[in-house]
Amino acid sequence: MRILIYGLFILLNVSIAYGHANDSKEGVTISQQGVTHALLDENVDITLEKKKFEIRFMLRPYNEKENNVLRVAASATNEIFEKIHRGDKINDVEFFAPGTGMAADDGGYTSIFIDDKAHHYLYYSNEEDRRAKLIFRQNDLLLLEWQVSSFTMGRKESPFEKSGLQRFYLVIVNDINNNNTIDPGELNKVVITFK
Repeated sequence: MRILIYGLFILLNVSIAYGHANDSKEGVTISQQGVTHALLDENVDITLEKKKFEIRFMLRPYNEKENNVLRVAASATNEIFEKIHRGDKINDVEFFAPGTGMAADDGGYTSIFIDDKAHHYLYYSNEEDRRAKLIFRQNDLLLLEWQVSSFTMGRKESPFEKSGLQRFYLVIVNDINNNNTIDPGELNKVVITFK
């Protein structure tokens, strides 16, 4: 497993180093119990157990000059997919607009908030200022992980195992070149269905 993660990390590092931001989508994966699903296409369907899973992704460290973040919006309906397209300005997308990033506990989010008007704002600056766990670092490129095991809908948090939700929808944007535009390879629309 570590070899696979390291291989994806090196592949992305070489891709970014040579300016191929469009190839960077190999850096976003969803993993559960040793099985990793690379988000290689814009539209992805994944089936998971109703248990904890991880989203792993590549970023440079967050700082005031560069907005190196992974944005993740979650919804109970696929209508969220109709609201975002390649070429859109990120700040113009309703659930990614300024002010729609949800606050997180120290160290990040522990739950997926089902809210199609807001998003999870994942980054890593250092161990004191982070919303994702650092897995690996190579120079200025980081492999990060967000572990989730529950949903929050409204103010109610439910573990996946006890949730009545059988399917949910994620929109994931990694603006690699920080141009506030969704370029090819920077958008994933993911349908997750529980077994």
